[in-house]
Amino acid sequence: EDGTDSLTFGIKVQDEEDIDLTADDVCVDEDADGQGVSFSLGIVADITDADGSEGDGSTPDTVTIVFDHLPPGTTTNVGDLDIDACTWTGSVDEANMLVWTVPEDYSTGGQPTNFSITVTTPEGQETVDVTVTIKPTEDIDIVAGPITATETDAPVDVKPADFITVSQSDDDGSEYIQSITFTLSGLPDGTQTNAGTITNGQLVFTGTPAEFDALCITLPTDFSTQNPGPDLTGTIQATSNE
Repeated sequence: EDGTDSLTFGIKVQDEEDIDLTADDVCVDEDADGQGVSFSLGIVADITDADGSEGDGSTPDTVTIVFDHLPPGTTTNVGDLDIDACTWTGSVDEANMLVWTVPEDYSTGGQPTNFSITVTTPEGQETVDVTVTIKPTEDIDIVAGPITATETDAPVDVKPADFITVSQSDDDGSEYIQSITFTLSGLPDGTQTNAGTITNGQLVFTGTPAEFDALCITLPTDFSTQNPGPDLTGTIQATSNE
């Protein structure tokens, strides 16, 4: 018996995302000069789908970056940044050129900020996680003028803090001055001090800013640095928690 039969069937090709995505951890120093610090996550992203069904580098809102926290005043050069929502969105092309800038004096402290970068197309997504560490740097300002006093027929008290100002300019409040070290050499016999030690004519003092403010050196009667007089030379160093 001759005969024929036929069957209609379809072929389904399962789609699969064609996304390449890499990024780098970042470690930079805090900026204290008023410009803020800029950094890139080193994002290299590409949509490699030949038929164009997944979009391309210019397709908007393809990349989403979610982060733990960044300070107010943070900016990006491209894309849409929402600091309150801790998100950035943009195209692949924008992500590849993305640069972040945080305000001066900002540091991440002891914990880095986590960033999760996701590229999403109609056929899937890829995610890469990286961290950003912004290390604190010192923001100490020392202004020192010549220490002057007038010889008398009595001991002369000199307070170095009247001539030297030590301060910190870290606007984010994370930094404070822990200690100040002050030395003064060439002191005559009989010099006294209310803090620190004097050995072989050299005063060495280390203390808190409040203790430095209270430091007083008492020079003996009739001492002068002129005719001929010794030269008194000093150094000062401040140390902060950063």
